[in-house]
Amino acid sequence: MFYLEHHYRSASLALAIVLLFTAHLITSCSRRGVPGSDEEPTASPPSQRMEDFKVVESRMGLKQWELRAISAEAYDDRGEIVAEGIVVDYYDGGKVSSTMRADRGRLDQRSHDLEASSHVVIVSVEDGTRLETEALWWDNSKEVIHTDRPVVMTTKEDDRIEGTGMEALPNMKIITVENVRGVIKNVSRVEKRLNIDG
Repeated sequence: MFYLEHHYRSASLALAIVLLFTAHLITSCSRRGVPGSDEEPTASPPSQRMEDFKVVESRMGLKQWELRAISAEAYDDRGEIVAEGIVVDYYDGGKVSSTMRADRGRLDQRSHDLEASSHVVIVSVEDGTRLETEALWWDNSKEVIHTDRPVVMTTKEDDRIEGTGMEALPNMKIITVENVRGVIKNVSRVEKRLNIDG
């Protein structure tokens, strides 16, 4: 089950958007009629603009994850929602197991896959393990978080692991980091949950 909860801006702003969109269409049509015009067509405007945006994903009556954003724009022609200032809580057994934050996110409206970008940080609620990267993807069907970008993993015990490429369960109990370099102070503790590919 997939829920969308959001608040619309005022009717006056909606009217302004319609007027701007109409003006854009008129301008675009007039430009197409000019011989020799080589201007690229601009991207289509969003179908909806929303603030205090929220999406909830549930399966078998249990909440799987919840995404919140400061603002979002829906593009029905592309089948995606582009959000700013996102926070995603991942659930395990009805409780939050980890929280991800990022400056931006792109949510596929059909698959519910998510791309998070810019200052991406995900933290385990259980033990405070922290993962940082510049881009991260959530595969909704496989229920896996992954990235092919440089990643830094730190723990409360000051272990620090750097690598390029990572895959993890949303509860962060199993994490695979590739091309690893870093400092591990307690190998036996970390290797219980970390798969390292050199």
